[in-house]
Amino acid sequence: MKKSTHFPLSSVHFQLRDISEDMINAWKKVFKNHPKFTISLGDYFGKTSDAIISPANSFGSMDGGVDLRMSYYFGWQLQNRLKIVIQKEYDGELPVGQAIIISTGDFTELAYKENNEQVKDQEKEKEKIKEQENENQNQNENENEKEQEQEQEQENENKYTNNQKRNKKRNKKRNKKTNKKRFQKTKRKNPKTEYSQGQIKNGRVSLPNQRFTDILYLISAPTMRVPKDVRNTMNAYLAFRACLIEIDKHNKKVSEQQEGEKKLLPIETVLCCGLGTAIGLLGFDVAANQMLLAYNTIVNQGNFPQDLIIIEKQETKYTESELPPKKSWTSQY
Repeated sequence: MKKSTHFPLSSVHFQLRDISEDMINAWKKVFKNHPKFTISLGDYFGKTSDAIISPANSFGSMDGGVDLRMSYYFGWQLQNRLKIVIQKEYDGELPVGQAIIISTGDFTELAYKENNEQVKDQEKEKEKIKEQENENQNQNENENEKEQEQEQEQENENKYTNNQKRNKKRNKKRNKKTNKKRFQKTKRKNPKTEYSQGQIKNGRVSLPNQRFTDILYLISAPTMRVPKDVRNTMNAYLAFRACLIEIDKHNKKVSEQQEGEKKLLPIETVLCCGLGTAIGLLGFDVAANQMLLAYNTIVNQGNFPQDLIIIEKQETKYTESELPPKKSWTSQY
C-alpha cells in the first residue's frame, strides 16, 4: 500500500537566518505577515532543520562564503557527491533556476550505500595501480631480502650467545625479589571506535568521522553560474523558486514510497540565508522581495503576467534596490 497524502508545501516552515542585520531588517519588512517564516540573526548553523539551502554556483564548488562553512561542517564528501550528481544528471552544470536535493553528512541508508559504492570503485582503481607498482618493486625487494637475510643470520648468531648470558643474570635478580607485586591484567576500555560500516542512530547512518546532526538534506540552488556580481538580475527569485519546486517533489516522493521503506524522510523545516547578497552583491531588500515573489508564485499560485512588457516592468521593480549600492564583498563567515 502506498501513502495517499504528502506534506504540503504550504505547511513547510522556513527559518530565515543571516549574520547581516541589513538582511534581517529586509526580511522582517517583507515577511512580517507570513507565519511560515521565522527570522533570526546569527550563525547559519545556530538553528536546526530538515534541510539547508546552499546558494552555490552552477558547478557545485563549495569552497567560498557560506558554502565553505558547510564543507567544514558536513565534510568535503558533500561537495564531492554534489559534483558527481551534477555531472551525471545535468551534464556537468546546474543552471540558475534549478536545484538539487542530496543527503548531508548524516547519510540515510540509501545515500550511505550509494556513497559506499563510489568509494569502492575508487578503491578498486587505486588497488590496480598499487598492484602494478608492487609487481615491479617485488622483484628488486626479493634480491635485497636475500642479501639482508644472510647478514641477519650472522648477526643473530652472535646476539644469541650474548642474550643467553644476560638472561641468566636477570633471572637471578628476579628470583631474589619474592615479594614483588605482579601486574594485574585489566581489561582496557576501548576509546570511541570508528565503525567501517557506519553508525546507526534513529534509523540513520553516519559515516566514520561524521557527526550526527538534525539537518538531513542539502538543497543546492545556484544563485550564479560562477562567483560574480549578479545585481540587476532575478537570480534570488529563480533560486528560491527552484528550492520550492524541489522540496514539493521530494515530499511527494516520500508519500509514494512503499510502507516499511525508510529511504527518504519528509522536509518540513528549511534553513535559508540571504540569496546572492554576499559575493553576488545583490541588495538585501531586492533578495527579500524576490524570495517573497517566488513564494507567492509557487505556493500561493500567484498569477504570473504573460505579457512580456509587464514582465519587463516587474523585473525592473524587483531588481532596483532602495539601499545604497555595495562597493565590494568581504567574507563574513
